[in-house]
Amino acid sequence: MLGQVTEPEPSVGCGHVMLVPADDQPSQDHEQQGERVERDEPTATGTATESSEGGEAGEAYSAVVRVAEDVLFGGIRVSLDTVGGAVTVHGDAVPGIAVRRADGVDRVDAHIPVGTRDGALLSLTVDGADVPIRPGKGRLTRGSFRVDVPYDGIVYRLVPDSMAESRLLRGRQRIGGFSSDGDGVVLARWEEGVRVRAVEAALGYALAAAFGTGAQPMWLLMADALGDLIPG
Repeated sequence: MLGQVTEPEPSVGCGHVMLVPADDQPSQDHEQQGERVERDEPTATGTATESSEGGEAGEAYSAVVRVAEDVLFGGIRVSLDTVGGAVTVHGDAVPGIAVRRADGVDRVDAHIPVGTRDGALLSLTVDGADVPIRPGKGRLTRGSFRVDVPYDGIVYRLVPDSMAESRLLRGRQRIGGFSSDGDGVVLARWEEGVRVRAVEAALGYALAAAFGTGAQPMWLLMADALGDLIPG
């Protein structure tokens, strides 16, 4: 979220980004090999002519849709609506996940894709079932930009570990790294030798898209905060 995302070098668990035909079938192979692909769906933005995410029939909608070809779980569709404050993740091999901002929120933070880090104003569902979501305040440390999700007896955490990337933790175990600069494009890199569950992958994509990834080091965050206090 805070920092420039750069395209990762091809490596185990993360391939390069390229355009692919829309009719390509995503791989269901869960081995950590092959290419990882991002593509835009042609109906990402515009005026809806039938019911769609972000608007009823005939209404303007603002959702941007990206399709990632994950090396473990194949095609994963990420929809980001910064105006309505909603992120949805779907895929043939992963459960559906949605992060939504409450209706009628007056103070929307334009630096956060979903618009707020106030957990009281956010909801998260996994296959339609409500799940708690606990974002940090996002202040002077990278750890304050964490997002915690307790699910199935485990606390998952997405937390920045560089300017551009955040790591996904299962308890204390790192299972992958994510990068997203707030435009709905999410890059995932899975840890070698770790068995990743489908719901964990979907959570990682959803949280990265909803909050962005990465954060400046503490000294830069403090300098920015002090600068805001000095009259111009």
